[in-house]
Amino acid sequence: MTARDELAAAVAELGALPMPTGDTGPAPMTSEQRKAIAVQIGNVQHATDALIGSFAESVANVRNHEHPSWEDLYCMNLTSYMGERMGPVLKRLLDTETENARLRARVAKLEAGSPWERAVAGLNALVDEHIEWDQKASRWILTRDVESAECPSCGAPADDTGCRIPEHRGGCPLDDATASGGAL
Repeated sequence: MTARDELAAAVAELGALPMPTGDTGPAPMTSEQRKAIAVQIGNVQHATDALIGSFAESVANVRNHEHPSWEDLYCMNLTSYMGERMGPVLKRLLDTETENARLRARVAKLEAGSPWERAVAGLNALVDEHIEWDQKASRWILTRDVESAECPSCGAPADDTGCRIPEHRGGCPLDDATASGGAL
């Protein structure tokens, strides 16, 4: 029997099954949906790992056993067993959905901008300034960059306080040599 024949036989036996359309991924539950489910299932404890394992085994047994052409009492017994114990499974699902909603809200809040993100964004917005370590003060300082300025004597980068070479601060030694008429 080909795959097409098997599909036709399954449709003939089961009837047409609904086809999903659009995004078939699970959408987060709304708080209203979670509240409604909580009311419907009442005060039950969430399912244990053992119960979840038992359900998985029952699903496999329903799927894999020989299905008779008459009434399938084995499948009906397994599905009845699972149905009677569905409250704790729904409670576990509800607890998970509630925790997921809390975590989604937390992530959204963090992504909206932490203090570090705001600080980095502010620093990146600076055009002519940067942060550098001041060894004498043992702290970080914000300094202004003036890329086009050069020390007229030595050609090193300069800012509004003079030559940027630390040893030349307070006056470039070359300024003194050129001012006194000395040769370079």
